[in-house]
Amino acid sequence: MMLTCKQADELRKIVWEMRQSGMTLAAIGKQINRSQEEVRRLEFMQRQREERSAALHGFTVPELMHRSILDLELPARARNVFEYSKKHTIADVMAMSDEELLSFHNFGKVTIAATRAAIDKAIADAKKVERNDC
Repeated sequence: MMLTCKQADELRKIVWEMRQSGMTLAAIGKQINRSQEEVRRLEFMQRQREERSAALHGFTVPELMHRSILDLELPARARNVFEYSKKHTIADVMAMSDEELLSFHNFGKVTIAATRAAIDKAIADAKKVERNDC
C-alpha cells in the first residue's frame, strides 16, 4: 500500500507521539497490524453490503417478497436471528407482528425498526424498478 506524502507525514507524527508516550516499537507495530486488520474487515463488510444490494437490484415487488431476508442490509442481531429461524423470506418477516419479533432472543425495538426500515427501502427500490425510475 502506497502512502501519499500527507499520509506518510501523519503516520510519522502518530508514531512520534506514540514513542513520546513510552510505547515500544514492537507495541507500535502491533497497533499498526491491528489497524490494518480492522481496515480489511471494514472493506470486507462494505463488499458484502454492496453484494447484498446488487442481489436485490432489478426485482419487482412480488419477486422481492420471495427473496431471502438475509439479502437485506440488516443489523447483526436481526441477521443472526433470521439465520437460525424458519423465517427466511421478506414476506415471512413482513407478516410477523412486532410482538412476534420481540419474542426472539436479542431482538428489541431498535432492531425491529432497523429491520422494517431495510424492508421499506427494498420495497421502495423495487417500486422504482417497476416504474423504470432506476
